[in-house]
Amino acid sequence: MKIRRTLLWLHRWVGVVAGLVILFLAITGGMLVFQHTQDRWLNPGLFPHQTGNHAPVSKALEEVARKHPDMRVQGIRLPRDKHDALVLMGGNRMIHCDPSSGAILGIRPRMGLWWQTLVKLHVNLMLGTTGGLIVEIATWTTLGLALTGLWLWWPLRIFGFRKGANFRRFNLDLHSVAGLYSSLFLIIVCITGLTMRHLHLEHPHSPGSHAPQAGARRISVDAAVHAAEAALPGARAAAVEIPPPNPHATYRI
Repeated sequence: MKIRRTLLWLHRWVGVVAGLVILFLAITGGMLVFQHTQDRWLNPGLFPHQTGNHAPVSKALEEVARKHPDMRVQGIRLPRDKHDALVLMGGNRMIHCDPSSGAILGIRPRMGLWWQTLVKLHVNLMLGTTGGLIVEIATWTTLGLALTGLWLWWPLRIFGFRKGANFRRFNLDLHSVAGLYSSLFLIIVCITGLTMRHLHLEHPHSPGSHAPQAGARRISVDAAVHAAEAALPGARAAAVEIPPPNPHATYRI
């Protein structure tokens, strides 16, 4: 009983403190889930109004090279769905193109976008390393709250609400039922979030290609995307890193 009372006290007051951080992370995370939809609503001119078959990416590259010869395209974000734009990135510019024609829809800065600020708020509260540590501690704490909550729930085994209960009892039942059914979800979210935090910088290094054949020409972006998707059947290419003008550099898709 002493252990149970101690855990109950910790569960209550640690939950109050950590809950404020977790509530903020839940709101920003929920907004990020719908980031693409919100962006299309806020900037309708940057997205195609009519849908059709996707033209080769090279058409958009040619259009950008013709109208913006000073820009070297370093990356491409391929359309997520039939309503999305083809985005070419270089320097501090993002050029949105119609994927069915290659026509330029609009240009905006590559940095300082609202959803990028939202990502920083979600990852580290815009406080750098200190904020990241706060988020990590709050996440570990939430994982502990989910596990201790299950331990505290077990002797009571509250699966529903009692009829005619006063507010205090109703509130206890509501907390018990909601905690029970959300605990598995919370455990998964915490573990995957912590894993993403520690692995988000670990990207594989692009291997250099073999010595190029004499007179050989670099394959097009479309050919590289086709080869990548053929190598992983069922997968969809999401983005392309354009290699610099180096005969040993490779596409990264």
